Amino acid sequence: MINMKDKIKREVILMNLIAIDIGGTTIKIATWINQKLKMAFTIDTPDNLDTFYEELTDAVNEIKANHNIDGVAISSPGAVNKATGVIEGASALPYIHNFKIVPELEKRFGLPVSTAQLLRKSLTEQLKDAVVWHF
Repeated sequence: MINMKDKIKREVILMNLIAIDIGGTTIKIATWINQKLKMAFTIDTPDNLDTFYEELTDAVNEIKANHNIDGVAISSPGAVNKATGVIEGASALPYIHNFKIVPELEKRFGLPVSTAQLLRKSLTEQLKDAVVWHF
């Protein structure tokens, strides 16, 4: 019998994804296309929500223009409540906490957004040795 975690991990690896790791200083953005890391770059973390949305949406749209993307994987500070799509807790980025950010990102990106720990772990394993370019 197939373990559900193994099944999910296998399906995630087969998807074409944009991975976004939100940090206090920089946001790392990478693509996982055809089971390979294709590109990775960073942007400075904005100091407000409007610029945050604008920068991420621009990056996602640019990637979507050149690749067939199935979804977006987000890693963020704080604990994400999967039931509500709210990043709970506190961090150096107070503007991303305590409201339904996941549905808003899905609307802006036009793609499903996941914050699943298993998804982040799978991508983190693949990205750990990646060369990341800063723009």
